[in-house]
Amino acid sequence: MEDTVKNELLNFAYKTFTEKDGYKAIMEVFERVGETLDLDALLTFRTSETPFLLETEEVWERTPLVGDRRLLMDYRDNENWLKLNPYREDVRVYRVDDTTDHGLETMSRGLVESTGVTAFVACAMSSGRDYVGELVFAYRRGPRVWDESDITFMKELARILYKIVARDKRNEARRFILAEAENMVSEAGNATSQFLTNISHELRAPINSITGMASILRHNIDNPEIAGQCLDRLDKAVRQLMDSMSNCVDTSIIDGDRLLVDMSWFKPSDLEEDVRKVYGPLCDVKNQTLEFEYESGMIIYSDLTKILRILGHLISNASKYSDEGGRIKVTITIDENARTRSMIMFRVRDNGCGMDDETRRFILEPYNPNNVRKGGPQGLGTFIAKHLIRLMHGTMDVFSQVGSGTEFVFIIPARINVDKPALQNKDEIEPASEASEMYIGRRILIAEDNVLMGEILATILGYRGLDSDSAINGREALEMYLSHDPFYYDMILMDVQMPVMDGIEASRRIRGSGRTDAQIIPIIALSANTSQSEIERSAQGGMNSQLLKPVAEKELFETIGQFMI
Repeated sequence: MEDTVKNELLNFAYKTFTEKDGYKAIMEVFERVGETLDLDALLTFRTSETPFLLETEEVWERTPLVGDRRLLMDYRDNENWLKLNPYREDVRVYRVDDTTDHGLETMSRGLVESTGVTAFVACAMSSGRDYVGELVFAYRRGPRVWDESDITFMKELARILYKIVARDKRNEARRFILAEAENMVSEAGNATSQFLTNISHELRAPINSITGMASILRHNIDNPEIAGQCLDRLDKAVRQLMDSMSNCVDTSIIDGDRLLVDMSWFKPSDLEEDVRKVYGPLCDVKNQTLEFEYESGMIIYSDLTKILRILGHLISNASKYSDEGGRIKVTITIDENARTRSMIMFRVRDNGCGMDDETRRFILEPYNPNNVRKGGPQGLGTFIAKHLIRLMHGTMDVFSQVGSGTEFVFIIPARINVDKPALQNKDEIEPASEASEMYIGRRILIAEDNVLMGEILATILGYRGLDSDSAINGREALEMYLSHDPFYYDMILMDVQMPVMDGIEASRRIRGSGRTDAQIIPIIALSANTSQSEIERSAQGGMNSQLLKPVAEKELFETIGQFMI
């Protein structure tokens, strides 16, 4: 084929793709090229979301091919080959009479022949960095030799087609982003409307009570008995209003699925003490018994404040729907088969009025004026508790029968240890500077760009029975963390200053990954900078503590003992 003819074809392709869009333009160009080059077929194979998979898109055929066209791309789909050649070769030529290796080792030549194709050229549609698929020029009438000029033309057409496919993908992405933005605006409007409805209900009841009691008190200021009753009811309404305002704050926290966690070690007795201080008076007003049951010596690593709020909502709900002299019991247990990495279970049970199946279906949803239980309509409390638990990667269920009380059960991931003696206070974590069976089977991820320093840390950890993996930058550490199951690593030692991605950014992405252990796994910063601003920057990135480099063995294992229990 003359060079002038090829140039005319390329100009035709440019002009057609510029003036027309989509499938019709591609097919028009394919037909002109196929007829001019005396081909039997022109096909595109585009990349899909499935790794290493190419799917047939546009196809022009002089006569229909037989068999599965995707067999032509089998050599391109070899996973190991792709790892070595992430952007593919520019061009691959195949002839049925050529016995040299053309990357077809993963399939038999019979598979190619089953399509009826006897010769083809596959050109990568690529910019050299971005790859969107293959353009295949196929022939069915025996062997065919392609000269260098033919190959150059085919590669140029593939490059033009790459621009068209990439343009279409960008346009599709823009349309998707705009559609998502419209949906988000609509959902935000609906959420705002629902939120205002909920808040209006939560605040209106106590405000009405305060206004009514004030009016009655004004008319009975000289009647001590009635005045005393009004003041008691005013006090109750004010407490209800304060609780409603706390619910509003909690709702703003869970709005948009945002949650800041404050992880720490604590004992169930610490939690019990805080619950009794804040919510005990609520039960005392109705002479209700508030009980706790948990295993002695248990130590928990989780967000104490969030758990306190969750229990507060559930205990308030239990007290509200239980009679005078009722009983509320909080039970804390763990999975006996995983004492060092576990899901912790909380049960809040009352002996109140209970509920039927229909009521139980809406109990964890925001307030609906049509949903009424004995004692008044359901508010935001249990709804907030459910979403706080969900944002902590936990689950929640409710069990109830009319007249037999209600039990709320929620489970959240936490680090738990019950083998050590009970702590004297929250900060008294026993250092683990000596070898111990607690290290056996535990694994630490070391992120350190200084290879020698990483090897030294791994060796020191190995002396104590700890296993370790090493990464040389933050991105590699992030990928290693994400490539394993949750709780595969018990701790991460993260150098702050590293190439490609620094330790703080890697820690931030780990914390935001949404995995069940993302907020739990201890991340310890390794840094030669001990300034307060550096410490604060590490903490803001989600790191639990900081070790000074070069790391001293004593401080290293004291930190391990503090955080990896």
